Amino acid sequence: MNKSESIKEIAVALAKFNGEVSKISKDAKNPQFKSEYVTLDALIQATRPILQSHGLSIMQFPLAKETGEIGVQTMLLHESGEFIESEPLYMTPVRMVKGGSFEIAKDPQAAGSVISYLRRYSYQAILNLNTGEDDDANKATPPQYVVDENTSPEEAGSIICTFGKYQGKTLKEIYKEDIKYFEWLVDKATDTNIKIACKVMMDALKQHKGN
Repeated sequence: MNKSESIKEIAVALAKFNGEVSKISKDAKNPQFKSEYVTLDALIQATRPILQSHGLSIMQFPLAKETGEIGVQTMLLHESGEFIESEPLYMTPVRMVKGGSFEIAKDPQAAGSVISYLRRYSYQAILNLNTGEDDDANKATPPQYVVDENTSPEEAGSIICTFGKYQGKTLKEIYKEDIKYFEWLVDKATDTNIKIACKVMMDALKQHKGN
């Protein structure tokens, strides 16, 4: 996090803002996860008048990396010139392809969806907004895919990891590059599909070595 040398004025204004803003009602539904969430438009509409009344404003900047990651950086500004700036938040836009695996999406629509998704979460975080639980993700990440013991090792290996230090790489690439991290995914990954896919690959490799 970056900030101005002094945050005295912005701290006072932010405290007043948080004293006035109330819980923001969800106004959209995620058909993929059957959950509800608050849209970016609703967040801005509910908070901008209160922010302005205390000399506060929000700026958000789209970012991109050569690796294909799309990001957003959010800055909270005060009329005094003081500011608080978040660390950049990045995601890799991916889409499902034939066989249930994923590839990095490079079209403008995918980038726009990721930017909107990251703006929404970054906006909520920097203002510490209460929106209730939010499971929305299908606008920024691919539809939920299903991996089971019948998934072929080839399909499992082509799945792209969407988190962690190897975000954007296939499980096959991760296995070749960092076997210890791959083994960690087998035991510790919170994404059940990634965990099962890694196990499918490990079982296939053990069987191959056994033969």
